[in-house]
Amino acid sequence: YAKVSLIESKIDSNGVAVVGNLIGAAGNNGLEVTGTDNLAIGLNLIGAAGNNGIYIRDGDNIVIGANAIGLTGGDGIDAGQVSDMLIIANLIGLTGADGVRVVDGDNVTVRDNVIAATLGDGVHAENVNDLEIDNNVLALNADDGVDVRSSSNVVISDNNISFSGDDGIYVNPSSNVTIRGNTIDNAGTNGIH
Repeated sequence: YAKVSLIESKIDSNGVAVVGNLIGAAGNNGLEVTGTDNLAIGLNLIGAAGNNGIYIRDGDNIVIGANAIGLTGGDGIDAGQVSDMLIIANLIGLTGADGVRVVDGDNVTVRDNVIAATLGDGVHAENVNDLEIDNNVLALNADDGVDVRSSSNVVISDNNISFSGDDGIYVNPSSNVTIRGNTIDNAGTNGIH
């Protein structure tokens, strides 16, 4: 970037908004947030991070919306030990791993995002209870469009998934899963597995 206004920001507090920043050329994570509740991350341009674009651990009531994230060495968004999280209307692409990765969560929604050209899954969720993956465009991801593991009360609906390197949607082993209204084209292995 010609201008970098915030490099590798680390936040540990409550009631935080990170809005309208250009974050680039971070050696590790573009934005790292730990132990933070009531968090909003929006309208940021995040790129050229050595690891993840956004990294979040241990938080509640989190909204990540309308960000552009790309050219990361790791995941676009990597979240763990989170609850009441909404990931909405982000543009994520050219990541070195998954577009969105959530591990150990409760009440997580991934909606209205465009996630393309990742070297991993478009959306990867593991050990998440009450998970909704809805109305996303997931294209040209090297692994699965959606990969859900060891989760419960899952709804995967109305996504447009195309040109996944492996499966369009992969679910194993999870309970109370609903898959409906998705369009899946040109999956490398299975449309739904």
